[in-house]
Amino acid sequence: MVATLDLCIANDGKELTFSKAGRGSIIDVTFLSGSLSRHTTWEVGNDFTFSDHQALHFRTHDRLAKDLRPPKLTSPKWRDGNLDAPASNSYT
Repeated sequence: MVATLDLCIANDGKELTFSKAGRGSIIDVTFLSGSLSRHTTWEVGNDFTFSDHQALHFRTHDRLAKDLRPPKLTSPKWRDGNLDAPASNSYT
């Protein structure tokens, strides 16, 4: 199913994401789309979380943020200097 949906796993599997009573595991998994995976960074943080799970930091790179912005709205690309206003009014 993961391959069918073009999903990737962001984790590298090298750092513990869960720790309790001296034991730990790499239980937390982050899935993301294949296209998004090329523009992101994923890491296990050392932040205090009030939990047995470590903080997971997921960042998108600037290029992706630019790609996701809505397109800039521009004015129409026609010239109105040659408009024959009296002629165009005869159609209304």
